[in-house]
Amino acid sequence: MNKKKIQLAIPAVIGTLWLSGCGESDSVVKSREDQAEPVTLKFYQHVLLPDDYYKKVFEEPIKKKFPNVTLELVKKTNLNWRYDLDPDIHEKLADGSFPDLIYTSSWHTHFFKNVDVPLDLRTLVKENRYNLDTFVPQSIEAIKKNGDNGELYGIPFTMNHAALFYNKDLFDKFAVAYPRDGITWDEVIELSRKLTRKEGDVQYYGTKFYGTLLAESFPLPYFNPSTGKADFRTDGWKKMMQFVKTLHEIPATRDYKGIIKDNFAKNQILAMAPENIDFINALEALRKEGAGLNWDVVSYPNHHEVPGVARTVDVHNLMISKASKHQELAFQIISFLTNEENQLLANRNGRLSSLKGDIFQETFGSEIEVLKGKNIKGIFKNTPAPLPPISPYNYIATSELSTASNKVAGGTADINTALREAEEATDKRIEAAKSGNKTNKAY
Repeated sequence: MNKKKIQLAIPAVIGTLWLSGCGESDSVVKSREDQAEPVTLKFYQHVLLPDDYYKKVFEEPIKKKFPNVTLELVKKTNLNWRYDLDPDIHEKLADGSFPDLIYTSSWHTHFFKNVDVPLDLRTLVKENRYNLDTFVPQSIEAIKKNGDNGELYGIPFTMNHAALFYNKDLFDKFAVAYPRDGITWDEVIELSRKLTRKEGDVQYYGTKFYGTLLAESFPLPYFNPSTGKADFRTDGWKKMMQFVKTLHEIPATRDYKGIIKDNFAKNQILAMAPENIDFINALEALRKEGAGLNWDVVSYPNHHEVPGVARTVDVHNLMISKASKHQELAFQIISFLTNEENQLLANRNGRLSSLKGDIFQETFGSEIEVLKGKNIKGIFKNTPAPLPPISPYNYIATSELSTASNKVAGGTADINTALREAEEATDKRIEAAKSGNKTNKAY
């Protein structure tokens, strides 16, 4: 290991640092008198966090434990969900300003891997006797899927479960029984038929979802393993698109416009929102603004073929850049953030810990006012599905499948045509990416 890094980083630890599940490590125990010179670490939020959450869970604990360390927050600037259009990674690589620490999702790790950003943490894990067995196995597996030979490109921080949020007032308004834990997608569509109504000038909608969302419970592969080509005209993808078609055959649903969060929480014209639990942060922000929303939550809808299985596991993880001059220090900070005390802090503030233990589900969201009296246990009734095979071109596939879903929803193409066109578009964009056309790369 680089001697300069050790001299800089190890004295930075004040008091005893407890590695996650490992107990005290001799390599990181230093006294307050041995502080290093001030160090600034850049922290890149590729998955964005609420400012108050970041301050409470990251900035303040790190400053207290590592008084010589200043975190410089760098936020992803392009908020378009189609990350192949996001220039952040390339710009920061080009000007040599790429951050030391990266907060991202297991779904997005390959964007960084494609341009050789993340450090393989296996050596640091071994040298610091860091115990990966304290984590929920799915969280480690999701990160390792991005490696070709067992590389570990990140450490799990939290897991983004999914659930079905519903507006109780709209159910009451139309005398419809509330959804229950264990609800299926077929039942969601039936409820949507009853809740899609127009009263005066106001159009109400039951729910809104896309085919790619529905497919995550299986999860359906994007590519044929033999040919490497897009493979969407399968029975599985056709069935998912049939759900989309059935939902949008409900009168008015085809004309749905707007953002799910706004229509559910602000405009209150959407009765059900299948969302990840970070949706809670938006609901809490609205509560603070004085918005009156009478809502609750149940388990994420499942398919009868895979009962008890929710969306694909989505691990929010911490990575270290290969270009960082402070890799050892960055790892010590990750170790600190993933100990039980700090994970409980993150957990109580609405992000489910990746550590094992019933205590995390029991204390989830306990410091968030908007969750008081809600069916929090329902969130954890289902188990997240595993990630599908990782490809650097998965996001090309998902963007084209979303286009296909929109065509089916809008009635501009039948299912077979929409899926065939999505296959052709995906293969064409991948060929362009392989030939070096960066505008088509799945970064």
